[in-house]
Amino acid sequence: MEDSQRQDEHWTVRRQKAALCKIHNLHYDPRLTSGCTLCRKEGNVEPPAKPQFLPLLLLILALVVLIARIFVPAIREMIFPPPSTVVETNTSTAPATLNPEVFRDAITAVDSALYTNSASDLDGMRQELSTTMRRLETELARSELPNGLAAAADVRRLVDSLPPTMTLDSLNDARQSWPPVRTKNFGSADWFRHPAPKAPYDDRVAIAVYRDITASLESIAGDAVTRATTLSQPALRGFEDEAEDQRRAQEWEDLSVGWEQQINGLRSGMPERPSAGAQAKLLAAIQRLEQVLAQAGNASRSGLDGSVERWQTASQQATEARVSFEDLLYQ
Repeated sequence: MEDSQRQDEHWTVRRQKAALCKIHNLHYDPRLTSGCTLCRKEGNVEPPAKPQFLPLLLLILALVVLIARIFVPAIREMIFPPPSTVVETNTSTAPATLNPEVFRDAITAVDSALYTNSASDLDGMRQELSTTMRRLETELARSELPNGLAAAADVRRLVDSLPPTMTLDSLNDARQSWPPVRTKNFGSADWFRHPAPKAPYDDRVAIAVYRDITASLESIAGDAVTRATTLSQPALRGFEDEAEDQRRAQEWEDLSVGWEQQINGLRSGMPERPSAGAQAKLLAAIQRLEQVLAQAGNASRSGLDGSVERWQTASQQATEARVSFEDLLYQ
């Protein structure tokens, strides 16, 4: 009797602690299983939950990163001090430029090659300029001075930029490129030479016109020298001597008339003469051009005899006048 009563009490307690399955309406002990007998048989029971370590791991990793960002820079600064003081000391003691007096002869030679010579012999100017710059480059490279090799490299780049055949444009480029390189590496000195100041725009336009006139006059004179040389050669002696002489004289007269017309056209195309306050070099070049025009006009009105010498003189003076205007245009 007592055993039966204890067993009933035991099942009563279990029922009170049991859970009711909502699907099959059966009781089960949630402390032991997560579902009733039928749920476990049908596989509808969820497996026991596994401990979730991933959120905890991520939290620990975030804390480690935060601590590292706060303390690692301070530790690194203590072990490896910043090199800012060393850099400042080095830059303050390094010379900015070289002493130009040490290289005065070489620098003066480059200045002279660029700014003293006339533009009449461009090939000769290129050769002299290349030679003087190579000399300066060599002296800089061998000086063993701070910044010596860097300055030598700058000069070498200038030499390498020179074209194989010098033109007025490339000469002008070289004259404008040299002063910045010289100032960068040697500072300034009162004996440095500089490009001449450019003429005002209106004067430069007039100078270009004058230059074109002298070039045309130079071409006319060269053609006259060639034709005069041909027509002045002695003819074969024979019964046609008189007829040949007349033919040559007429041909020369026709040529002279054409040359005189061209010369008059050049004279009428000259710009208005500048005022007396213009550059002295410009006024002198214009005066020389006027003299060459007058001489060429006289040569065109002269006979065949002695024409070769007269036109050769005119051709030479026309070349000199052209070079004078080119020097002014590209100074």
